[in-house]
Amino acid sequence: MHKILTFFLLFPLITFAQTKTYNGVIKDMTTNEPIPSVSVTLLNSNIGTITNEEGNFRITVPEDSKTLNLSHLSYKPYTIELEKMAGTSELFLEPSAFDLEEVMILDKPADKVLADVIAASKNKLDKSLVLHTYYREFGKVNGIFNNFSDGLLDYYIKKKNGSADLFVKQSRAYQPKEIDEEQKSAYEAIPVFDVRDAVSNAYNLKRLSKLLDTKKYDFEIKTKSGKNGQTIAVAIITPKAEIKEALLEGTVSYDLKTKLILEIDLKRAPGHQQYIKEMNLLLFRVTFLDEYRKSSFKIEGNQYIMMYNQNRVTIRIKTKKINDTFELYSDIMTMDYKEGIFELDKKQRYKEKNLFPLGKNYTSEYWKTDNIILLTNEEDKVLKTLK
Repeated sequence: MHKILTFFLLFPLITFAQTKTYNGVIKDMTTNEPIPSVSVTLLNSNIGTITNEEGNFRITVPEDSKTLNLSHLSYKPYTIELEKMAGTSELFLEPSAFDLEEVMILDKPADKVLADVIAASKNKLDKSLVLHTYYREFGKVNGIFNNFSDGLLDYYIKKKNGSADLFVKQSRAYQPKEIDEEQKSAYEAIPVFDVRDAVSNAYNLKRLSKLLDTKKYDFEIKTKSGKNGQTIAVAIITPKAEIKEALLEGTVSYDLKTKLILEIDLKRAPGHQQYIKEMNLLLFRVTFLDEYRKSSFKIEGNQYIMMYNQNRVTIRIKTKKINDTFELYSDIMTMDYKEGIFELDKKQRYKEKNLFPLGKNYTSEYWKTDNIILLTNEEDKVLKTLK
């Protein structure tokens, strides 16, 4: 029997129960530098968040919670008892100290091995569930921050389908009061981010699968063994020298035992920047100058879930009146999730490309209470100027 829940009851906010909030900054034990993208989760639960670029995090959990788990692919796992955290706790992670990489001896071509890893990961991710996420976008025009939007979004993912229905719980969006209309039109026409697809593009590994199918890359797989006995495999992706296109390069790290992807890290290959081409797009001429994509996934017991997806894209747009460079940033992180088949009110599905049509669409200051990615000091200053 299907679980029939009204939309607002899908994820009852933990603030209705007795809760407690903890703040911390996570640093490298050897360099004392902050560590971004550390997964901070309540042990034996789905509740979690990640650190921002300054290593800061905030997490709100039920009052009787005991332990936080801190994890990052480059560091040893660490647990901290919540009773030991007071104020803003400074926490340190020890680098994993992986030995030098060794080339794996494979019984099939490296690209076929990676294809098997992608298939295994997609199969494990294939489940009906609702992801309770935090999503945000920043935009720059000619080096100056121009817009910001974020929100608490629920994505209903369909098993064997891969698509996701989006429901916006709360959101906010800011742009300068005075903005060049042609710049605004150009920005809105850029075919880069679509909030409706923010989960499915990462969750279904579409970009990675497409990259593998192009036959324009070379692949090599190495292993990294840590002193604690942990071994991970790293698929190294390099564009073929003879392909004269603006291609990506990067790595896919996966668990050697389960063949499940832990992290995808892709960026524009410097040696192929010279092949960037201008494209005609309706009323605009568009050049994709640079891009960076990163996704991380978590294995915890029998659970496997996408935790974080980050996109950074730089584009130049030309018309008769403008010649502007747009830098676009998007982040989405899983704060909680619930498995099951739910019948939702399809009329409440969000159908717009971004959150700007909603404006200030919130009933509580979720950016002060929920387990979102915290703004850095610079981002906080920028947001205040946009308001």
